Amino acid sequence: MKLKYLVTAAAFALAITAGPSFADVEAAKKWIDAEFQPSTLSKDDQLKEMEWFIKAAEPYKGMEINVLSEGIPTHDYESKVLTKAFEEITGIKVNHQILGEGEVVQAVQTQMQTNRNLYDAYVNDSDLIGLPIRLTVSARALKEGSVEFKRRDSKEKSLVPRQQVLAKVKDEIEAMKAAIQAKVITVPFDE
Repeated sequence: MKLKYLVTAAAFALAITAGPSFADVEAAKKWIDAEFQPSTLSKDDQLKEMEWFIKAAEPYKGMEINVLSEGIPTHDYESKVLTKAFEEITGIKVNHQILGEGEVVQAVQTQMQTNRNLYDAYVNDSDLIGLPIRLTVSARALKEGSVEFKRRDSKEKSLVPRQQVLAKVKDEIEAMKAAIQAKVITVPFDE
């Protein structure tokens, strides 16, 4: 469960939220070793990303950001762990307040009605039901020695022979990664 939250929360916390003025690479190394494992990235690649965050955050060192979110386990982890990591790595402090769902709605409405800036960011979650690939094992498919395969971004379903399922899934994941990578826009920054 920790890994599930880590991937989403780490991306969120390091990209959107913030952390004091002792930002440095040593802090990033500490967090990579102590908290951000396991990861799909190597430690070297993680450190390269952290170095980018440190440089991108440099003009904002010492600032504070107020964030509001609903009380769910992911946000608890972000509030208790990732805000501290972000602060140590970037030098930007995050005040992450967690409220009940109704209280979050009320706080947003109050801010809109009074034009008073209470929060700099609101963290909202949408339910991510399922995975990008659905495999259905049914009696009908098994009778044919197959498994039903469907990508969530397509209406098309197909039967894949059981011996080829792993290769098919790997190929589709690689195709999805390539499609995502093709959409990545490099944002330059001065070193």
